[in-house]
Amino acid sequence: MSETEKIEGDVSRLRQENESLRLIATEMRESLEHYSALIESTDDSIYLVDPQSRYLFKNKKHLARMGLRPDEILDKAYGAFH
Repeated sequence: MSETEKIEGDVSRLRQENESLRLIATEMRESLEHYSALIESTDDSIYLVDPQSRYLFKNKKHLARMGLRPDEILDKAYGAFH
């Protein structure tokens, strides 16, 4: 196999990998859109805290119930609000 053939084979494999990654990224983006729509459309409060009980996320309904903006809760401790 010549050096040119080897390079062409490598390029072909990289193109296939790139296409696979593009498809995975599209699927992940669509999944995130569905998840976000579900989380934001519910009337329930949904939030996420880290192992130190700091807020990572609150959905819009929970923020509205507490009268807060998203920037007011990030990295704040759960106990600061309850």
